[in-house]
Amino acid sequence: MILSAKGETLTLELAGAGLTAEESAVILNDGHWVLPLGDARVRVGATFEPGVADRVLTAEARLALERSAARLLRREFRVVAHEAGLRVTTPDKHPVVGRSQPDAGVGIFNGLGSKGALLAPGLARQWMNHLTEGVPFDAAVDVRRFATRGA
Repeated sequence: MILSAKGETLTLELAGAGLTAEESAVILNDGHWVLPLGDARVRVGATFEPGVADRVLTAEARLALERSAARLLRREFRVVAHEAGLRVTTPDKHPVVGRSQPDAGVGIFNGLGSKGALLAPGLARQWMNHLTEGVPFDAAVDVRRFATRGA
């Protein structure tokens, strides 16, 4: 069974010169994350509301993200965008990759969650091996694991 969760993010413009080269090379993560975008801009995120399937922006999420940004960046900024989206979640908290059961021509690569930056390279390697050599996906992340559970 694949579920959804709402998440909100902010795009910020930093005061002054923006990030140093060293700061631009890392993603900060402590409760929320800060992703350098270049041109003195960063994205801050994300909130996590499991079971919520709307894209309504909330003042609570904005405030939480602004507080995290202030703590992580330690500099002034201006919010230039506030966005909400839905992400895939699963009951077992593992990502889902593989081919769609109704249409094998459609690939699935989602549900990476808060560790997406760490998981994505290995999952992309699984896709590459699958596409070039026919190697099956690891059972822990293969979308077919839900079909065998009857979900």
